[in-house]
Amino acid sequence: IPPPNVANSSLKATVKNTGPRYSDLPGLPKSKGDNSGPASPEELTQASKLAQQAFGGILNQLQGSGTLSGRDAKRLNDVSKRLGELYQKLGTSQGISSRTALNLISLCQALTNPQGPNILAAKKIHSQLVTQDTDRDNLKWLTAVRQLLTFCSK
Repeated sequence: IPPPNVANSSLKATVKNTGPRYSDLPGLPKSKGDNSGPASPEELTQASKLAQQAFGGILNQLQGSGTLSGRDAKRLNDVSKRLGELYQKLGTSQGISSRTALNLISLCQALTNPQGPNILAAKKIHSQLVTQDTDRDNLKWLTAVRQLLTFCSK
């Protein structure tokens, strides 16, 4: 029903051709949520390997530094426990979504960069994980990753 005092001819929408739509491009997901299903076994394996390498290396380096206060040592112990939950999730077939696995892989690659860890990029990816992930169970290990990144930037 047209609003009062508006002619029907003014309701016609003009379509402007702006080129191909995102959904028309070959090889791309049809919508943003298409990769939000369970992660494939290959993604889980790669994410697990990279996470243990990146986070484990940082934890070992921080714990071996000998410069931690008692409070920081307790926090690192808590971080280690929470990361254990992540490793456990990565070991199950329906542990995390594909999108989360891919973001986790990117985050770990930023931390294990041969030119040195890119903490800024890792923090940006972490922020995406926190805002885009709908699984509340992931907040425990995401908090641990944030604390670990905070330790790295000190």
